Amino acid sequence: MADAALVPASEWHVIAADLPDGWVVTEATFGTVFERPTTNGFRPNVVVAQESTTVSLIEASSGMMAAAIAAHPGTRVLEVRRQEHALGPSARLLFGYPLGEDWIIVDQRVITTGDTAVHLTASASVLEWTAVEPLLSGVMDSVRLVDVQEGTSR
Repeated sequence: MADAALVPASEWHVIAADLPDGWVVTEATFGTVFERPTTNGFRPNVVVAQESTTVSLIEASSGMMAAAIAAHPGTRVLEVRRQEHALGPSARLLFGYPLGEDWIIVDQRVITTGDTAVHLTASASVLEWTAVEPLLSGVMDSVRLVDVQEGTSR
């Protein structure tokens, strides 16, 4: 696994995570994308984004669920639960949606830190999910804030 600085969270912190060897990092309008290079099909990936907000975990997770259902017609919710993350309280939404002849499985999490919500979204084809889910979960579980000046994590 390689260490990669991800998203500038503030002038004092960046969000960092451990990435599997060979994965690539790209910036998109909706966040930072980590993906496994592949020449065909849907690329397994993790997207990290953050927003300044003081909403509660319940409000953030309700918005996450509504947005997922609105963005992907045919969405099937598989699991919703509260869990802890090193950054703070977290909610997890596991769902699937059809994409052409395939289904995409998505593990979406929101973490609230008081003044920020960190959004983590992992997705892969249903055919690859069992094989790549441990890698995707490992990336999401490793997300942390790193102090820019001190180089320390929390």
